[in-house]
Amino acid sequence: MKKIIGRLVSFVLCLILLTGTGSAIAVGAGYSDIRGHWAESTLLRALNDTLIEDAGGSLRQDDPITWAEMLTIVCSVLSADGTADPAGGHFDKAQTVTRGKAFTVLAEAFQLIGADQDMSVLSKFSDGNTLSGAYRPAAAALVSRGFVGGINGALHMNRSISRAEFLTVIYKILPEYKKDVTGLSSVPGGAVFSGDASISGAQFSGGVYFDCASSNIRLQNITAPSVILRSDRLGTLSLSTCKIDRLVFAAAGGDAVFSPGFTSDIKTAVVGTGGGKITLGAVPNVEVTGSNREVVITGSIKSLLVSGSNNKITVAPGAAVDSVKVLVSGAGNALSVTGLVRECSVFGPNTVISGTGTLLKLLDNAKNSSITANTVNTASNKGYGLNDVSITLTAPEHLSAYEKLKASAAIKAPDTSRLCRGAWYIDDILISLFELDVGATDTVSLDYDIKTDGAQTSVTVTFVLSYSDSGGYYQEIRSEKTVTVQPPTKFDASEVLSLVTTGYTGDHTLAWAESNDYNDTVKNAWVNAKGYSSKTEYLIWVNITHQRVNVFTGSAGQWSLVKTCIVGTGASGHDTPTGVFKVIGRSARGWTTKTYTVKPVIFFLNYAYGFHSRLYEPGTTNVNDARIGFPVSHGCVRMYDEDVAWIYDNIAVNTTVVVY
Repeated sequence: MKKIIGRLVSFVLCLILLTGTGSAIAVGAGYSDIRGHWAESTLLRALNDTLIEDAGGSLRQDDPITWAEMLTIVCSVLSADGTADPAGGHFDKAQTVTRGKAFTVLAEAFQLIGADQDMSVLSKFSDGNTLSGAYRPAAAALVSRGFVGGINGALHMNRSISRAEFLTVIYKILPEYKKDVTGLSSVPGGAVFSGDASISGAQFSGGVYFDCASSNIRLQNITAPSVILRSDRLGTLSLSTCKIDRLVFAAAGGDAVFSPGFTSDIKTAVVGTGGGKITLGAVPNVEVTGSNREVVITGSIKSLLVSGSNNKITVAPGAAVDSVKVLVSGAGNALSVTGLVRECSVFGPNTVISGTGTLLKLLDNAKNSSITANTVNTASNKGYGLNDVSITLTAPEHLSAYEKLKASAAIKAPDTSRLCRGAWYIDDILISLFELDVGATDTVSLDYDIKTDGAQTSVTVTFVLSYSDSGGYYQEIRSEKTVTVQPPTKFDASEVLSLVTTGYTGDHTLAWAESNDYNDTVKNAWVNAKGYSSKTEYLIWVNITHQRVNVFTGSAGQWSLVKTCIVGTGASGHDTPTGVFKVIGRSARGWTTKTYTVKPVIFFLNYAYGFHSRLYEPGTTNVNDARIGFPVSHGCVRMYDEDVAWIYDNIAVNTTVVVY
């Protein structure tokens, strides 16, 4: 999967609404492979609920779940029906799903993310501050509700999620998975209902979902923390004497006109993902978390929060809104004020505010905003956060199997100092995280050794710049590029041979050695292209250019790198001889002279040349010459203690040693 998570979530939502669910079978005979499993009851329940299928007598509970399996379960829960192209060029249905991508799908499918989602819950995880994009609010929404937790103190968003783990989260979201409402009175958790429903006198402690088959819904004397409408097409909605914290309009289509009146207590109305025009009367709070929605406010409300993008929102004549806030995640929203807005704060880029009504106080912090509405008091702070910052990512379009990925991000910002966080990702996996002062830094770079499997043909490199203030305001901007990568199994011998040189070219510092080396693909390809053989299972290549000992295992033409060490070879005038040699002996006691001790020693060429430790005071373990990483010895290969100990313990006599 090479698209960014945000695009993926939108695509998956469409898939959830349109894709058929396939078939499943009821519980059969016993399954010996799940007896005693931590999720045994969950698996049997899922089988009985026809969310999973028998696979030849096994439920494959610990197998990583695939995209096809995950979407089939979600579609089954929400009674999605229809047809669609499930591939869409975005992902392989047989590909396994990571925890992060599963969390984004669940958060979107079950409309769990609030407009101003509290992100502070992520701070308790060691990798919480590395999350960005759609991973961040999705994880926060699931964690805050207790639906997911960490593994050894971390969220591990790029680790695969098993079938058992995914089903466990589903049943935490919906403890009561039932579609028959007969005799319902009290439910200790959430539930999902199918088809037209009339529910009276029930109390829920979790979310209440009306699936894609629901259209006409009547609720009387209902108490619930949330009611979520996921209809294919919403018909009628009637609420009487209900107490609901969040009422979420997330139907695929169908206009809705809703005003709770005096008999029902609805704290927040949420216009989520979906379609259709939503007209809202006097609701205390309104959130618009979906995108491309049309919303009309006709009553008096306290707060309107907008986190979705490209929405058309109208404050109608006679309506009054105390506070409007367009969050930074909401781009391209259009607000028409023909009523009254007392206070409006705009952070989302490309916001348009128009209309003949009255806007008493406006704080415009948005990039590329257009304000033509009648405003009494206007303030502007375009430099707040990252609103006046842009990044441009530069990376190669194509990369050979032997090259490191060299990318850079140019940061364009005013001189105003702001402490931000920069992060590099490769295919959503964090590579580097660091602080930087925007205004004082104009370019950051990545130099990374790409490791691909034999089938991978491209990677996506992403740079994310984020900003947080003490008030919890979080903002990020990102840029990404897809790089085509040559498979490492396809290389031209003459090409790889020309890449490897001998002779030291550095600046005689350890830092240079730590920053310069061939990548693993080059090393493997080079020793195999040279046709080296060894009488043992190991082969050693001492590379003079980058001051490395590279250890391979295998056989001629099939060598594979297992260990790389920084070393110090012979200084000028005492150069380590180049050529092909072999290990001829070893000494645990090493050499001791009047001025130094080195031990152990592994000899090659003859007993004058070998691998050994750095220099110690004679007969002691006190280092008297710690230099390493550049030509410094009298011809031997100087190594760190742990590295030469590994060579002594593992490399047998007659092992080939190549010095080049």
